[in-house]
Amino acid sequence: MKYIITIAIILGLLMLSLTSAYTAPSYTNVTITLDNAYTAPLYTNVTIVLGDEAGGGSTNCNPSSNVNWVITDAQVCNGNQISIGTGNITITNGNLTLMGGANVSANSIDIKASGDRVFISKGSELRL
Repeated sequence: MKYIITIAIILGLLMLSLTSAYTAPSYTNVTITLDNAYTAPLYTNVTIVLGDEAGGGSTNCNPSSNVNWVITDAQVCNGNQISIGTGNITITNGNLTLMGGANVSANSIDIKASGDRVFISKGSELRL
């Protein structure tokens, strides 16, 4: 009985030290390559951005006024206040994400690709 208690204490301490010694790696993004079983149109991989890095310091979401904004990749508007004026938004590939209180106004939107293409987080608006 004494040996069983001693072994249990040693195993408990070992597990405690293994648990406290593990430090999760720090990543800002992860790229996942899709296998042949996944059928997303025109995609070979998907990039997932973790935490507050999504859209932080992004140079995306900077269309010109009164000109059509053609989106062919992932555009992230994080807190941006954009008015395209008489221009339209056309999504041929990629997507548009509005987050962090971003507001984008345009004359119209035309989505020429299938699937989910526009993502609007709470507090952001797309005005057409």
